[in-house]
Amino acid sequence: DSENKDAKENVSDERDLVESGKRMSEYSYREFICGEEALKIAPTDPYCLCRPIRRGHFNVSQYYSSQQ
Repeated sequence: DSENKDAKENVSDERDLVESGKRMSEYSYREFICGEEALKIAPTDPYCLCRPIRRGHFNVSQYYSSQQ
């Protein structure tokens, strides 16, 4: 039920921002999001979704640097 509580808080936060006249550019975003919460990121949010583990193995490739 904590997910429902978080969702309700997010909706009320968004409503407060709209009522206070803030635009989308004035939203504050966290530097990173992990776990279940990351699965709920909207495509329009300014985040780069990375999956460090893929099919039970580290998601690394010889074709890109480890910083990517």
